Amino acid sequence: MNHKVTVVYGLPEGRTWHSIFEATRFFIYATLILLGITAVVLSWLIRRSLLPIRELAQEAEKVDAERWAFEAPASSQQFHELRPLASAIEKTLARLQRSFEQQRRFTSDAAHELKTDLAIAKSSLQLLAMRRRTAEEYERGLDVGLEDIARLEATVQKMLALARLEQSPKEGSHESDFAQALRNAIAQCQSYADLRGVIFELSDLPSSAKINLNSEDALLLCSNVLVNAIQHSQENARIAISLTVHSPWTELRIRDHGDGIADSDLPHLFDAFYRSDVSRSRNTGGTGLGLSICKAICARAGGRISIANHSSGGAEVVILLPILVTKSGIN
Repeated sequence: MNHKVTVVYGLPEGRTWHSIFEATRFFIYATLILLGITAVVLSWLIRRSLLPIRELAQEAEKVDAERWAFEAPASSQQFHELRPLASAIEKTLARLQRSFEQQRRFTSDAAHELKTDLAIAKSSLQLLAMRRRTAEEYERGLDVGLEDIARLEATVQKMLALARLEQSPKEGSHESDFAQALRNAIAQCQSYADLRGVIFELSDLPSSAKINLNSEDALLLCSNVLVNAIQHSQENARIAISLTVHSPWTELRIRDHGDGIADSDLPHLFDAFYRSDVSRSRNTGGTGLGLSICKAICARAGGRISIANHSSGGAEVVILLPILVTKSGIN
């Protein structure tokens, strides 16, 4: 005979809730402690990991206009990820130092050049005022003074042109015909060449040679190298001129038959205000800025310029400018 038995078990409710509360509090405290320990450990690890970056920043902060030396800390070289950053800082500072020194040297040379031109103009006027002179002597003295002022004005204009080319941003793309610019420059310099008894030998020019330069800068580039060749040519000498187009370059070669260039002068030909022969440059009106302007124009167009002594005598200028490429192809 089966009997149904019911067992009733009772437990105080307060003790149950107390146990649940204690367990919950334990887990909360344990979690907070673990989070605190984790935070401390992570903070220590982050500070340790960022130490090379802080040392790199502290070393970079030491650089100023008087101290350009920068040496990446050894700690930054231990991390593969930081080596490119340290190398980039070193290269950037080196470029900034060269630019800063170039600007400082340009300012110093410009001040010296302008001071010299002003002193010459002033001395001409002082000499004219030393005693009473005839009308003809005053007229000749004023002509000399005007020539001195014209030389000073030419120097300032070239300085402004060089500053514009080197410092102003490129204003999009331009288009000009380098062959036409060369023709215009030859026509412009013809009277000067005739005065010095120099003859242009011009090879066949291409009908067109499109480049990424405005027409004014293209003409200035051609004129400067032609004038430079004329100034360094002997009387009745010839200047060979050729312009060729061979993708991707437009190549201009101008060779004079002068005395050539001294080896000591070759590295400095494109330095602003540099003259290989000061007395001759003064007599011909040179400022030592023409080749610097040519280099800046070529760099602006993405090209390059070089000067070397020719094996048969004289010096040769070689200018390479990229052919202008448009949406429809090469012009």
